[in-house]
Amino acid sequence: MNKVVEFFKEIGGSTAIVPHGDADGCASGALVRIILKRLGKDGEFLFPDKGWSRLDKKLLEQLKEFDNVIVVDIGEKSNELMDGIAQHSKLCWIDHHKDEKEIKGDFVYFNPHEEGAGEYSAPPASYLVYQIGSRLTDVDRLCWIAAVGVVGDKADKRCRDVIDKTFRLFPNLRGSPDYGELSILRKMVTLVSSGRSIAGAEGAKLSAENFYEAGEQPAAFLLSKKGRFLKRQMLNTKRMTDKILDEKSYVVYPNLVICEINSKYGIQNYAASRLRMLFPKKAICVTNLALSDGSRAELRRGRDSEVDLRGAARAIASKLPNSCGGGHKAAAGVRTSAGWPELKKELLNQFSK
Repeated sequence: MNKVVEFFKEIGGSTAIVPHGDADGCASGALVRIILKRLGKDGEFLFPDKGWSRLDKKLLEQLKEFDNVIVVDIGEKSNELMDGIAQHSKLCWIDHHKDEKEIKGDFVYFNPHEEGAGEYSAPPASYLVYQIGSRLTDVDRLCWIAAVGVVGDKADKRCRDVIDKTFRLFPNLRGSPDYGELSILRKMVTLVSSGRSIAGAEGAKLSAENFYEAGEQPAAFLLSKKGRFLKRQMLNTKRMTDKILDEKSYVVYPNLVICEINSKYGIQNYAASRLRMLFPKKAICVTNLALSDGSRAELRRGRDSEVDLRGAARAIASKLPNSCGGGHKAAAGVRTSAGWPELKKELLNQFSK
């Protein structure tokens, strides 16, 4: 973390901020930009294609125009990729996903797993950036942004300090007894997810900008023009997901539920979240054939399930050509060039065990 702090202090010239498009990534990116602003610097948001977790070729070309690159919450990485960026820009990469191989090079890489955080105990990127910011400037009243990222990654129990601080400084963000204390923060997570679902990378960028512009005023995140747009997209996403569930566009297996959707909108994560509530003891798989031709599958587990999805995703990917799998114990994904029939076959094999 000390190297990241020094990196931020020494930044000069143009800076690209590259976050993942989920709640943790958007919150992390916004915190990075706010911290830079308070240090008298600035940054520009650039998101991977569709807000996913892989740096695509077009984005890599864009990064060559920047003196500095700060990547947050992007789990698909390698020494080769990071060395390539570091050839033309000073690179700082902040992440919390466990790596399959050691990453080391002429760049700053901060990941608690590299410092013995354990198999699944590393806190989300938004929490890490918040802690980094606390060493550089006053970030106390930015805790709510970190809290949204933490809740989005379902790490509220591991990062209770930022949740408690949020409720202390912003008591209106605490939910009601009927819906749970995290209900408002979860609603904010849903807003971010809906932005990406409807508008891909542009929707994710809009969410990050909304966090950034709201700053120390969480109400502004909900009431701004961008916030109102996200609310409309949340309703659209809910309607589309309701239709999927009403039509039962999924198949239930003994240990797994597979949902195949065909939508130009990226609603697969939202559908997976809804299905995990319906099937608390099963693993959930959702693929969107329209967006990825079945080459990507999102995995979630029900609240009463203890299956290791990260391990399962890696095991499945190892059986398919040109594939990768990973993520977290409770939420993971697989990407392959083999196509949906082969991926589906391996999913069924893995979860029949």
